Amino acid sequence: MTTIRETTNIGETPEEGRAGFAVLCDAQTIIRHVLCDDLGLYARIELRPSFVALIDGESTDKARRFLGAISTHGVAFDWWMNVMGPERVMRMHFAGTTTSSGILIVGAPSGPALGLLCEELLDSGDDAIRGIRSDVRALVLQAKSAPTVDPDLDTEVRRLREELAEVRHELVRRDADLTPDPDFEQRAAEAFALALLPRDLPQHERVVLSAVHLHGSGERREGRTWYDAFRLPEGRVALAVGAVPGRGWRAAVMMSQVRAAIRTLVFEGHSPFSVLTRTSRVVQLSSETAGTATVVFGLLDPSTLTFAYSIAGHPPPMLGTPGGRVEVLSGGGWPLGVRSSDLRPARVASLPNPSLLVLYTAGLVACDEGRREGSVDLRAAIETELRQRSSNPAEAICRRVLGGVPPRVDASMLAVSIGPGHRVEAVAG
Repeated sequence: MTTIRETTNIGETPEEGRAGFAVLCDAQTIIRHVLCDDLGLYARIELRPSFVALIDGESTDKARRFLGAISTHGVAFDWWMNVMGPERVMRMHFAGTTTSSGILIVGAPSGPALGLLCEELLDSGDDAIRGIRSDVRALVLQAKSAPTVDPDLDTEVRRLREELAEVRHELVRRDADLTPDPDFEQRAAEAFALALLPRDLPQHERVVLSAVHLHGSGERREGRTWYDAFRLPEGRVALAVGAVPGRGWRAAVMMSQVRAAIRTLVFEGHSPFSVLTRTSRVVQLSSETAGTATVVFGLLDPSTLTFAYSIAGHPPPMLGTPGGRVEVLSGGGWPLGVRSSDLRPARVASLPNPSLLVLYTAGLVACDEGRREGSVDLRAAIETELRQRSSNPAEAICRRVLGGVPPRVDASMLAVSIGPGHRVEAVAG
């Protein structure tokens, strides 16, 4: 494997931003014709007739998967890989498609640059282009319609998905040597999802967090819920509660992807609205976990006691204020993964001192249907907590709502107590 000491991204100047190369390969991906070479790779192409041989050792596995995607689907667009240039390692984005003349591969500094280079190829006088103009034109159209995704975020999601696939393969391999257990995969997915929940909650002298996650007792138990809370370097606290459909590995993988995307984007400085908008694109692009997810995500500022939040198809938070009044904060917006997503801009709620902010999943509200003996509705449970403060408000509220009976579906809750308090821990059941 090649060790990269220094990687320089091409596209740092206007001239380099239009650089790229395009080649025609045969079925074995041996380069037969160079359509364009603005990077000085021609000598390496002559010495390394295989496309994979042009790719740096760190990216050869990805290059083979890229060619496999072309073979399977007929086209692959916007895959980035490191290329060994004449003087340095270059990070490039690639598109490819099968044609009547072989396999067309185009490389450029970015996804949009791929489209520009394909358009230039259409105007080329090269004889090899004449028979494949329709294929090149199809790549141009795909480049213009493809959503823009942060390459580093997309890479992290792909890496996580590959690692999870390896874990699943190893678990299945080990299970093959044991007595068949039809519930093994389900229990493994449950354990994986539970491990993603935070072990500790961030605390502050003016803000105390409590959380609870409960497993459903119903036969179907469709849907998986989760929560997350972590402190940002400047002092704000990120809060998220969400739900994904299904129960097996696909649901667990989607949950991990949504959680990882939110954490990555918020540390890059994006607002709650921008975080959920970009996370929705990640869900759209993930073919392994096709579906939708709901989430409420926000940033709590302990110094100003404000909560800036955005919602994607999720129940809105509730805010208990002095005097025992409970209000439902503004909600709305489509779930993550819906292509026509209409996420509304982030809202900002002022949190009185003292007060109680509650983020929860729909499973707790669903418990109000067919009322159980001893249970109360969520709003009433929060009103009681305002009058009778508990050591773990989230656990106490859930206990009052459920009347001591496990929920039919999974349920999660984050409770934020504003004002002097004491440290509490998360509870999983």
